[in-house]
Amino acid sequence: MEQVKRGIVMASWRGVRVMVLAVVGGLACGGLGTTTESNGDGAGRPNVIYILADDLGYGDLGIYGQKLIATPNLDRLAAEGMMFTQHYAGSTVCAPSRASLMSGLHTGHTVIRGNREVQPEGQHPIPDSRITLAERPVGAPKDSDFKLIEEPVAEVGPNQVLLRTVYLSLDPYMRGRMNAVASYAPYVEIGETMVGGAVSTVVASNHSDYKPGDLVFGYTGWQKYALADGSNLRVINSTAAPISTALGVLGMPGLTAYVGLLDIGQPVAGETVVVSAASG
Repeated sequence: MEQVKRGIVMASWRGVRVMVLAVVGGLACGGLGTTTESNGDGAGRPNVIYILADDLGYGDLGIYGQKLIATPNLDRLAAEGMMFTQHYAGSTVCAPSRASLMSGLHTGHTVIRGNREVQPEGQHPIPDSRITLAERPVGAPKDSDFKLIEEPVAEVGPNQVLLRTVYLSLDPYMRGRMNAVASYAPYVEIGETMVGGAVSTVVASNHSDYKPGDLVFGYTGWQKYALADGSNLRVINSTAAPISTALGVLGMPGLTAYVGLLDIGQPVAGETVVVSAASG
């Protein structure tokens, strides 16, 4: 198969919206074949083109025997790749079908249930979701102490970036922040988004220091998307270590342990050092 540039292509065929996802180097998707090891130059890794067409049966394509309308390009892709006969779009209309594909959820569980046009064009996006503190916990926190809020993703303003959370850190200190008592850091007000560090991807940017695709660390809290002014973000070098380590050994826990042991503890040869879990 010819080399395919990475991207998402929207096309229309007889009024049917077709989404083509083309990924160089293979797509980790069950049933689409395996990826072989390579020497680093991409050799041995197949290109995968995944075509999602809502309201289009596989019997409507020439490769499956359809005779009335010519579909030579799609037929060639199918002939050189894999053909499915028991694989269907999540819905008969495009927006919930794409939401099902992107979220991995059955259409009965996705928030996008139909086509909702948004001017000047496009469909209503999957909403942002965040978890707020609903009540002060007594003892161990309960589900009822939190509230899930779903709302449209905010518009990116001047010198702002829109972030999508990839990893969220859940740490022991968060329990103390749920209490309305004076401490080393402000407590979370009722109705506020729960605090927390996160590794995020820059989705959109009006800030000169960040561009879409950048990986950053910041205390953006328990939410799927977050707006930030960039002042408290740190760009992550994804080639130095797994990006999740920005929340662990290369993040606040690791720095706390380093300073506590070496700067404060200052162990010397011959001493016995006991390291606890430091869980509060």
